[in-house]
Amino acid sequence: MFAAFVGPNWRRHYQRSFAAFRSGFFGPPVNVAALLVPQWLAFRGLWPLQLLAFAAYWVGVYYVGTHWALHSGEWLILVVPYLVLAAIEGLAADRLVYWRACRALARVRARGLEPAEALAAMRRAGGVSIVAPVLIPVLACGVLYYFTVHLGHRHGHERAYTAAMRSDLRNLVTAEESYFADNVTYTTSLTNMLFTPSTGVTITIGAVSSIGWNATARHNATTRVCGIYIGAAATPVRGATEGEPKCVEGDQVPEHRH
Repeated sequence: MFAAFVGPNWRRHYQRSFAAFRSGFFGPPVNVAALLVPQWLAFRGLWPLQLLAFAAYWVGVYYVGTHWALHSGEWLILVVPYLVLAAIEGLAADRLVYWRACRALARVRARGLEPAEALAAMRRAGGVSIVAPVLIPVLACGVLYYFTVHLGHRHGHERAYTAAMRSDLRNLVTAEESYFADNVTYTTSLTNMLFTPSTGVTITIGAVSSIGWNATARHNATTRVCGIYIGAAATPVRGATEGEPKCVEGDQVPEHRH
């Protein structure tokens, strides 16, 4: 009965897994097809779980894209959630097929069919769905839409935020030099310099002396941090050169630069 439900791959893969399940063993080998094929659940007729997997994937994409700063590798926003779901499907695939086959067998037995009719009913209930490949272009369109619209929109905003921080830091250099000309020292007070950052930008001036200073700029809509230093002050971000704003991810900013 199970062989009729599963189809051609019964002896090649599922027979061993089903035997393990029936003996109470929970951990059969990983189902490679489920691991590699995004629409595997639909191929096996598990449509509600397939829709749930799609929803979980795009929630994962949104979460990773929102909370991870992947400016040098945006493709990871799509790959990481897929790898997580693929691993779950690969590990759970055989158990899901076994569960579905047991349900189909219970329904067939409840109908009291003759052996030949029961086998035909199991074949109709199982097998592989030919409708599943339709989901592949749907997924491809979703990926294309995400890259062309969402990421492009996000990159445009990121560039604007970074440009605002860079501009503020360059203007801060002018303001500090003007203050130094009158007081022979630099200052940590933006008010004393009559300096107002751009909307959404917060500037923090760190080490200040008569021979140099450093500062960082942050925007409330991005995790990126821009820094600059003048004279003998330490660089507030890795890789910065004197007098030139440098923008990096927040986790690349040294913790103690004051």
